[in-house]
Amino acid sequence: MKNTATRGLVALGAAAAMIALPQIAGAAPADFYKGKKVTFYVGYSPGGGYDTYSRLAARHLGRHIPGKPGMIVKNRPGAGSLKLANELYLSLPKDGSVIGMIGNNLHLSELIGRPNIHFTSVKFNWIGRLTDGDTIFVVRPDAGVNSFADVQKKQVLVGVPGAGSATTLMLTVVNNVLGAKFKFISGYKGSSGIRLAVERGEVQGLQSIIWSVHKPWIERNKMKVLYQIPIPRLESIKQFPSIIEFAKTSEQKKLINFFASYVTVGRSIVAPPGIPDDRVTALRAAFLEMTKDKALLAEVAKKKTRFRPMSGQDLQALIASAFDLTDAEKAKAKEAAQIGKLQKRKVVLVTTTAKILEKNKKGSRLTLVEKGGKKVKALVHGRRTKITINGKKAKRGATAVGMTCEMEYEGSGSEATKLNCKN
Repeated sequence: MKNTATRGLVALGAAAAMIALPQIAGAAPADFYKGKKVTFYVGYSPGGGYDTYSRLAARHLGRHIPGKPGMIVKNRPGAGSLKLANELYLSLPKDGSVIGMIGNNLHLSELIGRPNIHFTSVKFNWIGRLTDGDTIFVVRPDAGVNSFADVQKKQVLVGVPGAGSATTLMLTVVNNVLGAKFKFISGYKGSSGIRLAVERGEVQGLQSIIWSVHKPWIERNKMKVLYQIPIPRLESIKQFPSIIEFAKTSEQKKLINFFASYVTVGRSIVAPPGIPDDRVTALRAAFLEMTKDKALLAEVAKKKTRFRPMSGQDLQALIASAFDLTDAEKAKAKEAAQIGKLQKRKVVLVTTTAKILEKNKKGSRLTLVEKGGKKVKALVHGRRTKITINGKKAKRGATAVGMTCEMEYEGSGSEATKLNCKN
């Protein structure tokens, strides 16, 4: 066991040493990429936001890289993309044939010293950003708060995905640095689960929400927007104050600016360190050309996808500037990120029998009608929802309009845990 551990440490050290070595330029980019395929790794499972943006880029980027290589997308989920980040830094090829998309908050995790991080964010080659996030914080209209000053005086129950999320980290910093009194309730399945909890009054507020995506929900439920995370205010939501505006001291402003940087990093493409400079330049130039590609822009417009690109050079500078903290400020940042204990939500499942009235193409969203005529909606997850059709295990896409299903879930709009259907 001791020899195995020693070999592992030696291998890790050797990999880190290779990263530091200067890279000797090889074939010109066009010659290198011609006839090759570039692998685009995604640090998350299929279907989510990171996967969607990665596949959008992969459909168009290859046409603009010298030599016009093909593009292959591979999902490599694990630990909120930490697994992929470590592999990009240490073990995946450093010749320009591999790029990826990792979590927008991993640079924060690096600074505050979370475990199992074997990379230095500023040493990655940042290729470009597809979009940032217009993330906001909202509360129910009956929460009894109308401004940020109110949440500095009154406790507000806030739904969060879990301790490791960027949302929980940012809210923790807002508590510890700016004196908010948010109490976290965890255990929800993504932002959709938290929105349902807010609707039911189980919690009073949430930050896992994007104005450009969730504006109809916000207005329909008459939610109050207390602030936005982006710094400075985004022009598209300039009516809402930025979180930095509540910071009073220069230290507070530096800390808030650092932790809020995750929304600016957004959905960004990164490449391993150590790639020859001319290939990094080629990839960054290809990214900028892609952002003006008529086919890409048409796809973005058709799907109403948020698209606010940033160049690789600017993104690299952003990551570097985020770490522009003194040792004392870094110590304060670690202190500000201490989350503490989260309160776990109580899950109450109900079972109903209903007939499918409508379904989307993937079968991930269903509208059903119960025996009494009440319409309900349910989300169907590709892995978490256990599905049978006529007693046999099935995939969600196999469900069909007209099927009668026994469904276990938390209530209309929530994700089904079980779905047993019959023709």
